[in-house]
Amino acid sequence: WNCAQKIFYISPQTCTVLCAPVQFSSIKWVGEVRGEGIVVLGTRALCLPEAGNGKSVAESEAVMWGSECLAYAVEKQEALTGASFLPHAYSSIVSCVHVCRAEAVRNKFRTSVVAVTCKSQLIVFQDGLPKDVLKLPYDKPCSIQIAAAEESNELVVVSFSSGDVCSIWKDSLQVLSQSLTAICP
Repeated sequence: WNCAQKIFYISPQTCTVLCAPVQFSSIKWVGEVRGEGIVVLGTRALCLPEAGNGKSVAESEAVMWGSECLAYAVEKQEALTGASFLPHAYSSIVSCVHVCRAEAVRNKFRTSVVAVTCKSQLIVFQDGLPKDVLKLPYDKPCSIQIAAAEESNELVVVSFSSGDVCSIWKDSLQVLSQSLTAICP
């Protein structure tokens, strides 16, 4: 769980509550990644690196990004620095995320992520880069789920704060249906 930008978890080894050494301003996804265990994907205020000449990164870049995406492996207690789930530029506008795939292949993370933004877009990211974008039919998306469909097809089901629901074919990003049938928590 999280409280005051900190992540707390119960250690399976010691059966005690531990606090992860990272702070998140927002948690976007928690799930299991093969070889890494439980992973938390979240955003936090941008940690600006120092430039080679001792000066910090340009202030305009800090204003442009403002926050960054970070994946943290809970059991290993380390950030997954080689994993790119979302570009940092999207960290402030992504509202919901579903990680479809995350695995290490030849010491490089391969990821597939579906996200919705506060700008009412559904975006498919492949290895941290935008692959497809769809303008959603309603405003204020509040949840995203993946549903198995016929054969190997999958549906992306997006709920909105208005109670509207939209289902989209994941592979083609074609809207299958939209209706007023759900209420977000």
